[in-house]
Amino acid sequence: NDVVIEHLYRRGYIKRAPYFRIANETFKKFVGTAELIENPMIWETEARKSVWSQLKIPLFIILFCLTGVLLYVASDAMDVTLGLLSGLLAFIPLLLRGINNMKGSDS
Repeated sequence: NDVVIEHLYRRGYIKRAPYFRIANETFKKFVGTAELIENPMIWETEARKSVWSQLKIPLFIILFCLTGVLLYVASDAMDVTLGLLSGLLAFIPLLLRGINNMKGSDS
């Protein structure tokens, strides 16, 4: 939002005195009537969506199924398998955070 605020400030739509506010009454009326109240709330909800919120349920289902298969097939090797799974589970949020950061820096 810094880019948007800077653009509005350069155009004279907002001013800083001592904090940002709308520069004139006609633009203030326009902003108040331009969008329905529900639309900004929808925009905020959509902005909160992340890669993790979209992938966590499918990933947990896959991991649950893989754990069940491993318990059934290789009960003797479960110590190694559980160690690998816990390492993978610790790495996934870091990977998704990196993807979100890269996605955010492009726009």
